[in-house]
Amino acid sequence: MSGVEHVTGPDDFHKVSDNEMAHGFRKLENVVRPAVEDGAGSEHSYRLDQEAGYDYVNGYQRVYDAFYGHDSIRLEKDEDGYRVINGAHRVYVAKQLGIEAVRARATEKRRRTD
Repeated sequence: MSGVEHVTGPDDFHKVSDNEMAHGFRKLENVVRPAVEDGAGSEHSYRLDQEAGYDYVNGYQRVYDAFYGHDSIRLEKDEDGYRVINGAHRVYVAKQLGIEAVRARATEKRRRTD
């Protein structure tokens, strides 16, 4: 999968550290994904944050948005496979943690019709 190659280690993380992202994956795997599989949506993550006193940066809502919401991983499919458009760092961390499948939105690359 192309688009991930530019992420080679912890020094490539600027907005969120690789450790923070790994912590988010634990929240995803232990709380958010099971809730979504049971039919929960964004409002469930928001309620969990309110009950636990978490702000957005440290809460479940941010994890939900990163994988199911407006900031989800996005791929573009072309003849050669898939290219990561958004979320290369999350894909990198998932691989480091041994997570084999992560939710992503895929679109077909538009072909020019000249």
